[in-house]
Amino acid sequence: MTELMEPDVADVVARVGRHWGWILAFGIVTLLAGIAVLAWPGSALVVIAVALSVWLLFFRLMEITAAFRLRSVGHRARARTVHAT
Repeated sequence: MTELMEPDVADVVARVGRHWGWILAFGIVTLLAGIAVLAWPGSALVVIAVALSVWLLFFRLMEITAAFRLRSVGHRARARTVHAT
């Protein structure tokens, strides 16, 4: 029986601690974005809408591409098992 192992809290904290620079950078960028939204709410709404649209289009296209690739991998795997028997 295979058990799922719970991640060790100390290990997770140690891994996060090694990348504190990225966390700091993300915090600074989001702080500046929050200030910009407060200063220019109309413009910020347009930027957020455009960014969300681009993100949705990009990742949905990647998801469709991955689905076709997985389908072709499945066909090849099925063909190998048919020829192996």
